[in-house]
Amino acid sequence: TVDGGANMTLEVTIPTYKLSRLDLTELTVSLSDICGRDFGLPACKNRTDCAATVMTFTEKAVYTVKWGATQLGSSCSRLCGDSYSYVDGRGGRVNVILSDGMGSGTAAAVDANMTVSLITKLIDAGVSYTAALKIVNSALLVKSGEESLSTIDITAIDLYTGQAHFY
Repeated sequence: TVDGGANMTLEVTIPTYKLSRLDLTELTVSLSDICGRDFGLPACKNRTDCAATVMTFTEKAVYTVKWGATQLGSSCSRLCGDSYSYVDGRGGRVNVILSDGMGSGTAAAVDANMTVSLITKLIDAGVSYTAALKIVNSALLVKSGEESLSTIDITAIDLYTGQAHFY
């Protein structure tokens, strides 16, 4: 298949018992030559009946992301009210997620961690950014009877084009 950005993905299904006979590096190079694309080594997944294995070859992205993070609590608290996550998404997109729980201490840390955890799971499941933000907002509103606030910042980077989108 070729997606909207003209990036190719190949799925090859073979009997599981033949997988051990294949040289995956050689197969990847051969498929890259045939298709005129540069593929990475495949992700292999057994079908539920275990009789066959599906190998997914994805075209290598042009860019990579190197990132790092640290957390420091305020001077009066050992907990940090900020939380972050890095999601290496499908389709050559990575997401850097940052949340700031309002206030300090335990309540801020819980809100920020819950926000990042929910957003990460939703994006990883393929939910759109807009829908994921609405779901998390609703979850924070019903979390408890007390006020519960946190900010959320998402940077979505397309590794094929280098474009970044900020939410």
